[in-house]
Amino acid sequence: MNNSIGLIITACDQITPNLTSAQCITLQREFARRAKNREHISGMFGRNGITTHTLVDTTLDNFKNTITDLFKDNDENCISYIYINCHGSVDGLAMVLDGDKTVFIPYTELKGILNVIKGTVVLMIEACHSGESITAKKATLRRMNKVDLSAPQDVSQDVNMNKAIISAFAAPKRDPRLRSAELRIDKYKVITACHGDENAWGDHIVGNDFTNFWCEGAGWDYMNNSEIGMMADASGKGYVTLQDLCDYSNEQINNVKNPSTGTVEHYYQNDMCYPENSDFPVFGTAPMSLLSTAIEKYYKRYQEIFRSPIGQVVTLPDGTACQQYEQGVIVRYPNGKVEGFTRLSYVLNQLRQAPPKS
Repeated sequence: MNNSIGLIITACDQITPNLTSAQCITLQREFARRAKNREHISGMFGRNGITTHTLVDTTLDNFKNTITDLFKDNDENCISYIYINCHGSVDGLAMVLDGDKTVFIPYTELKGILNVIKGTVVLMIEACHSGESITAKKATLRRMNKVDLSAPQDVSQDVNMNKAIISAFAAPKRDPRLRSAELRIDKYKVITACHGDENAWGDHIVGNDFTNFWCEGAGWDYMNNSEIGMMADASGKGYVTLQDLCDYSNEQINNVKNPSTGTVEHYYQNDMCYPENSDFPVFGTAPMSLLSTAIEKYYKRYQEIFRSPIGQVVTLPDGTACQQYEQGVIVRYPNGKVEGFTRLSYVLNQLRQAPPKS
């Protein structure tokens, strides 16, 4: 997964003068948690060779321009990573600013913005109701609400952060312009911190639970800022899929304890992913036979040749990439063409292309 770009987006970190002291304390805990989420995901991205960029308090126009500029050099072979942490509803994410107000981007609009990115996009969404974006069901029509998250609210100091603010948009209404499952298309590999009918809970200032589980699963010890083995790689294959992350996270959530009381917390929350049960490797060192559909015919026809890689993907100065397997070699050329060879045929092919001796 080398040379990939990762973009971290979190919602507003502003406290306006019209809030009560209790509301300020609640928001400060939320902002501290978001800062930890950014720190943890950035470490995990770096551990996996992903170059990280961050957006906080961004406007919609700036978000669009950043997507266009940051991923402009992508081609169809690229894998890009976007992590989003904000409030959410069944229709979209409250991730951008309109003046001093935090407002929603409907999933329909988010998809339109991200569609300019060439290649595969891995989306990691830590937000309430985010699973609605990939829930496989008939279209559900709802109304988008524009919510001023800085407005005074009747919340006490010890209320969970989601209860403090999410109530403003917890009851969606129908509108024929919006549909569910907008991100359930082949271009996207999506993992969400909850199902469509769930909130993304967690009041720990060390970061949201599922974000931390994803980091552990992908090989990052967020507590000690250090690399570890990929906890979600239960079979030891050297990489993890989104389903691996889901399985690991859903097992871990049952053991989360309140740091104050030491008792197990019950959030009634599980993450989910699309596509389900996919072999697509999102983190780690994956064989080229799983990264490109172009070599699928070789992989399926000659599984004994391309089953197990015995080396890393090596990229040559001219852009050609290759990887050795037990009995063969897979080569990806700069133009995107991919070929698989047995060891003997690869050697003979190289000899045919070698310039004659003078």
